[in-house]
Amino acid sequence: LLVGTAGCASDRLDTLGPGVPHGVPAPGAVAVNGIMNEWTVQVDLASVRRGPVTFTITNTGSVLHEFLVVRTDVPVGALALVGDHFDEEGSLVNVVKEIPDVAAKATGTATVTLEPGRYQLVCNQPGHYALGMYTGFTVTS
Repeated sequence: LLVGTAGCASDRLDTLGPGVPHGVPAPGAVAVNGIMNEWTVQVDLASVRRGPVTFTITNTGSVLHEFLVVRTDVPVGALALVGDHFDEEGSLVNVVKEIPDVAAKATGTATVTLEPGRYQLVCNQPGHYALGMYTGFTVTS
């Protein structure tokens, strides 16, 4: 007689907490899951290899947010602000993808092909970047 137990080991999909949807990536893409809330952006991977990436982002907060994938060499959290947000058309940033207007408790998904470089994943709603809604993200070759 063999008796065994099976358990569910913790993995990267558990890092964001229970109840956070995990996206199904587009064919050939890497899945990156994340949450936004007052006043953070968190994702389950800090780095991926170049190529297609599907971001599935849930707004666990209580106000409207947006999710931008920004390629820039500016240090994380140091984008220059124009009033209460950064200039999305500025010379030091390249907004490569956006999930606009993610309502409270809603989830948005976007797939984008990323080239090697440094990125920031941010919310650029008025005042949100200044309050800490950003995280660094790296794409390697």
